[in-house]
Amino acid sequence: MRAAGVARTFRERTAGGRWDRPQLHRLLDQLHPKDVVVVWKLDRLSRLLQDLLHLMDRIAHAGAGLRSLAEAAVIPGASGDGASPASSASAADGAD
Repeated sequence: MRAAGVARTFRERTAGGRWDRPQLHRLLDQLHPKDVVVVWKLDRLSRLLQDLLHLMDRIAHAGAGLRSLAEAAVIPGASGDGASPASSASAADGAD
């Protein structure tokens, strides 16, 4: 994550399919426009497509973007500018 320019890390110790994840909710509550949520893999946010889409919508609604390192995916924020994680970044990391 450091190599990706992540400035702040939110580390969750529960499975990616659960909603009772305090660090994930903390991350979502603290998002600002132009932030970029950096995850190792998209399934770290959720393993259920419907939940992943809901989280992506919440991130976009905050004006933030999403970047997956393993899938080489970058989803720009609501502004569409694809803000760089070096300028402002957060990370959600799940451990199995």
